[in-house]
Formats: sequence, structure tokens, C-alpha cells
Amino acid sequence: MLNTLVLIFTIPLLLLNLLSAVVGVVWLGFEGSWSIIFQYFISLFALSFIPGLSMIPALPLLGLLKFSYDNRNRTQAILWGTLTLIYGYTVTAIGISVVFNFFANKVDGLSIPYLLIAYAAAIGPWAASAARDGSESKSGTVVFGAQIGVALSMTYYFFSENSPTLTQTLLLLAIPMTFMFILDAITSLSTIVNDPLLISRKKDDTYKHFKKTLAEASQKLSENNIISSDISDIAEHIEKIYLTNQDRMAEIYRRDGSLENYVYSSFINRAGDLLEMGTGQPYLGMVKRNILNIQGESLLAIFDRGCDELVKRNHIDLSHANNLKQSLRKNIQLVV
Repeated sequence: MLNTLVLIFTIPLLLLNLLSAVVGVVWLGFEGSWSIIFQYFISLFALSFIPGLSMIPALPLLGLLKFSYDNRNRTQAILWGTLTLIYGYTVTAIGISVVFNFFANKVDGLSIPYLLIAYAAAIGPWAASAARDGSESKSGTVVFGAQIGVALSMTYYFFSENSPTLTQTLLLLAIPMTFMFILDAITSLSTIVNDPLLISRKKDDTYKHFKKTLAEASQKLSENNIISSDISDIAEHIEKIYLTNQDRMAEIYRRDGSLENYVYSSFINRAGDLLEMGTGQPYLGMVKRNILNIQGESLLAIFDRGCDELVKRNHIDLSHANNLKQSLRKNIQLVV
């Protein structure tokens, strides 16, 4: 449903995003409203910091959300996740409404160019911030709802004789943003509810052994200044796979009497996969795409140490380990 809604509004909003500033500035330039144009360009710079700064008060909520994940507490994760989502939507709606009203209330004559400038000034910084955050961030959905709300506000103020007020603009934004919030909340809460890390399971001896093995392997692979976040992210990924395949893992444990080989193999598989992701992935340098950055070097070290541990455990021989290392390096050279 969310994808259908996005498709319906994508083209009109794309045109509005592309043309609002250009048409508004040119139109006001012909009318001689240079002070409004000057204020618009100043606002683009001044407000570019607002989206990021406005989320600073939400950092404690994000910290509590991470804490609930670390402690495998699904109820707390739902609570802090919901509050974080509410905060994001609320602060975005208020920030956009204030800027929109500031420019929309400067109408002198025909309202169209002023409303276009008001839209561009209000949406621009938040849309740019959402683009920087990437597709995995929730900010894109928040801004999408705000874009519909501001377009609705423009239409309302154009056809009515009322001067824009902050309350009216907030109410007009609330219509689409509330709808987007509900869809966003359903998606987010579904992710939390179905997250393998947060689903209550019987903590049998196999799971206890797995957790101990995972912690020991993480400690061993993180020695000598490897970026700790890489280790913890991969460890969390491995645990999710374990929890979604718990019966199979129990069978491996009964067969081999150990999960060490599985854990180290999982570390090198995940590190290798991340390094071979392809264009735009964050582990390559910005100038030469086949040169690893610091985080990429960290992942490569995890891969190499994981191979070395499997050799020590006689799970693979030295020749096979060297072939794995050389093959990964060749594949990294092919990533563009």
C-alpha cells in the first residue's frame, strides 16, 4: 500500500520539487521582490543544519532503543521505537510549518510565486537531509508525508482568502503525515515484533554454547584495533541467522559437538559478502573504488583472522585459506 501511494504522488511531487524554487525565484525576480529571494537563499544555508540538530534530543531515545535490543527486550523496543518515530514526525511537521508560514505570509499580489518559494524553503533542507540519510532511513517517509501536506497547504491557501496561520498549516500537514505515520509505524513495529533477536525462545544448552562461542570469537577477532562496531554488527547478523534456524543449529551441534567452526565460517562469509557488495557500498575509497577505506580494511582483517582460526582448528588447510584470501582480494579489485 505504501509503495502504491508513493507511485501516485511521485511524479507531481518530483515536478514540484524541481520547479518550485526555479519558477518562484524567476517570477519574484520579474516582480522585483529581491528581498524575498535574498531571504530564501539565506534560509537554504541557515536551515540546512536544522534537520540534523533537531534530532539531537532524540539521541536518548535511540540509545534506549539500542539498549532494549542489546537486552533482547521486545516490549521496550516497541516503546522506544514508537516514541522515536513520533518525535521525528512531530519535529519535522513543526519545523516545516514554521518556515512555510514565514514565506507564505509575505504574499504581495498574486500568491503563486510566494507559495512556490515557501514550499521550496520549507521542504528543501529536510529533503536534502533525507537524501543524505539513504533509503534505509525513516526520514524519507517522513519528508514524503510532509511534501504532500505542504502541497495541500499551498492549494488551500491559494483558493481561500485566509492568511496562512501556523495552526492551519500544522492541521493540513497532519492529514497526510498521520497517514504516513500509521503506515510507517505498522512497518517498523512489524520489523521489531518479528525480529529474531527479540522473539522469546527457549534458551537451551545449544543456544548458551552458541552465545559463549560467539562472544569468544568476537573477542578474538577484535584484537589489535579492529573496528569494534564491525565485529558487533556481524555478530548480531550471525545470531539472527542462528535464531531463525535454531533446529538446524542444534543438529550441527549434536553432529560436531561444537559450533566454533560454524561461527568463524559465518564471520568470514559475512565479512566477504560486505566487501563484495558493489558500487556505492561504504567500504571502498572515494577516489579509487577498488581501494579499501579504514572500515574496509577492518572487514578484510576479520576475514583473514577468521580463515586463520579455521586453519588452527583444522577445519580447512593453509592452502585453502590462502586461496580464500587471494580470491577475495581479486574480487575487491573488480568492484567498481
